[in-house]
Amino acid sequence: MKIFNKINKYMIVGFASLATLSCTKDLDTSPIDSNINETEAVYSNPESYEGLIAKMYGTFTLSGQEGPAGKPDITGLDEGHSQYLRAYFYAQEWTTDEAVGAWGNEYDLSWGYSALELTASNGYIYALYSRLFVQVAYTNDFLKQTTDAKLESRGLDGDAAFVARVKEYRNEARFIRALSYWHAIDIFGDIPFATEDHKIGTLPSQKPRAEVYQFIVDELTAIIPEMKAARSNQYGRADQAAAQMLLAKLYLNSKVYTGTENTADYTKAIALLDEVIGGGYTLEPNYKNNFGADNDKSPEVIWAMTADGQSTKTWGGMTFILNASYHGNWYNVDGFLDQPKFFENTYSGLGGGWGGQRTTTQFRDKFEAADNRALFLTKETNGAGEEFVYQDQEEIDDVLNFLQGVGVHKWTNLDRNGVTGIDGSHPDTDFPYFRLADAYLMYAELVARGGSAGTNNPLTLVNEIRTRAGVALATPSDITNFEWLLDEMGRELYWEGHRRTDLIRFDKFTKGYNWPWKGGVKEGKDVDNKYNLFPIPTNDLGANPNLTQNPLWE
Repeated sequence: MKIFNKINKYMIVGFASLATLSCTKDLDTSPIDSNINETEAVYSNPESYEGLIAKMYGTFTLSGQEGPAGKPDITGLDEGHSQYLRAYFYAQEWTTDEAVGAWGNEYDLSWGYSALELTASNGYIYALYSRLFVQVAYTNDFLKQTTDAKLESRGLDGDAAFVARVKEYRNEARFIRALSYWHAIDIFGDIPFATEDHKIGTLPSQKPRAEVYQFIVDELTAIIPEMKAARSNQYGRADQAAAQMLLAKLYLNSKVYTGTENTADYTKAIALLDEVIGGGYTLEPNYKNNFGADNDKSPEVIWAMTADGQSTKTWGGMTFILNASYHGNWYNVDGFLDQPKFFENTYSGLGGGWGGQRTTTQFRDKFEAADNRALFLTKETNGAGEEFVYQDQEEIDDVLNFLQGVGVHKWTNLDRNGVTGIDGSHPDTDFPYFRLADAYLMYAELVARGGSAGTNNPLTLVNEIRTRAGVALATPSDITNFEWLLDEMGRELYWEGHRRTDLIRFDKFTKGYNWPWKGGVKEGKDVDNKYNLFPIPTNDLGANPNLTQNPLWE
């Protein structure tokens, strides 16, 4: 059961007053302290607590108090574009070799992201930044209001089962905050920082990236033993394995965040991944089943941001990822536009599509012909024997023309039996943020970087992935070759929100590896190293005098 799909009924009024921003200004306030009576009404009712934690999870995929739009968490921005997963996907995928955007609009999204020509006034950078810190504010408020002392003051400490459940929720809130703070330091570097202990009415100070990194590590280390065991929590909620994956990600990228490489961090990450791998997960036999309407059935999903076409409608999240991947039209060989139902049912499970993102021939060519992970749209024949093509041309001469490039149909609104989801626009497909294949590839990289191998053999793990993909097995020299590992991560994890972070860790994001339209030219070119971080948005620099711009952006 997708436990938090029916989240709309939990849009507790308690969090609603956080809807207006300046972002870091709102880190210094409790979302519901503006109305003490309302606060007490919410937190004095034991039935509210599930709704509050559901709201925090729901913020990864929803954009406000109603769906698909209305009563947004963040005002002053397009609601769909300011949704967490959508804003994060832009940053992690559209800036890389895996995806090219096709939208030109008031925020200059496609060109700024795909060309790596970003500015501190880019509206979508502000949307992402805002969303990250709204999530932190939600979790801070929940943690502030759910201490033992608070429960006692409200007369809620007498029910042992309820108290134990609140402790579980608190650990999950700390996981959610740790994830958002990780995204924040990964993308923005030195950031405004506040916890539940921050003094109301004061603006947060900016903390160095390395200090926030250590805070996240300490938080995760503290909560992991207290969380539910792997695969024992409700689907969509974090457990030990999810927190172990997050901590392993932190250790894997520790050199980027601290400036110092420490192989002991890699060994710690390997130990965590041994626990994850031993947690009862197995690879989904059919790779594509990880990305369809019933991917909650996949045995390799460790933690997912959930979606449901009926109960969690949004114009962000998976609605965006799927609809932007398809335009709903195929061209027959005579050049006529058509929308055969045959292709809708075969490829997307959507009623149409927006057209907004695709990939390049350079990325597609990283795959062997037999690789069943190469889920790209090319030429197909319908039931009447007519041949159709999906794009006008495969090379991209015009970034803003979606019909140029290579279509991707990795994500669909079709279940493993080919049945479409509940809604033609809002998919049932979850976003599996952590899955077992990622853990396998991380393991191999950590050993290659000098971490001490644990109970698993990295070559065996990688070759489980390669076997499922239907391609030749990796060799010992492959899994010590960083270029090969980076390509294999691309082949396995493309469009799953990891690529920008991976390219930076391999020192391939700004220089030394180029792709079409990087730097604003068709053939691609090196760009300034400042793009390894996004700039702090101009809006927040003006709102909080404690903040300074990332040095290379000054």
